[in-house]
Amino acid sequence: MSKVSCIVLAAGAGRRMGHDENKIFIKLGNKSIIQWTLSHIEQVKAVNEVILVVADGEAAYMEQHIASLGLSKSIKLSQVAKSVKILCMQVYKRLAMIWILSSFTMALDL
Repeated sequence: MSKVSCIVLAAGAGRRMGHDENKIFIKLGNKSIIQWTLSHIEQVKAVNEVILVVADGEAAYMEQHIASLGLSKSIKLSQVAKSVKILCMQVYKRLAMIWILSSFTMALDL
């Protein structure tokens, strides 16, 4: 079986959502957004590891925040500086657009 990694970009701010903290820590019901995300990824059998990209200075808080989930997958934290975060978001938006276009093309059977 091949190794599959899931990269989660979790270095965003919550300013546009009216929060002082990273939006990934905002609660939706009984879990935060990152806890919901990792719980769903945990159910994907093909994924062996998660690379969690966090904002500079948030790694320790993130580790503490997700510790209660008891995840079996390998979680690797990677901290990024603000300039790298901007680059990651640009790449992420492009990848999302490629995925949307390829899904649309497949749906049209082109």
